Amino acid sequence: MRSPAEGFPCSVEHPLVLGSGSPRRRELLDAARVPHVVHKAEVDESLLEWEDADAYLERIARAKLLAVAAALPAELRARASCVLVADTSVVL
Repeated sequence: MRSPAEGFPCSVEHPLVLGSGSPRRRELLDAARVPHVVHKAEVDESLLEWEDADAYLERIARAKLLAVAAALPAELRARASCVLVADTSVVL
């Protein structure tokens, strides 16, 4: 049986780094059989007074990416296929 993640550029040796503590994101990667490791980003997610939703999401995603990249052990940084960070906002 073909894995849903077949052709995805990661493997056990070169895992995707998930910069999120979200159980749902881990479940989705597990269901797709995408090899991954979790390194949760610790960033202040407070909304700045002037920010609209797009600016907020871009700032938070960038901050999470930089925080995860800075915290990765050198050995993992050298072999990771990519880093995935995300943020979800509901705009009413």
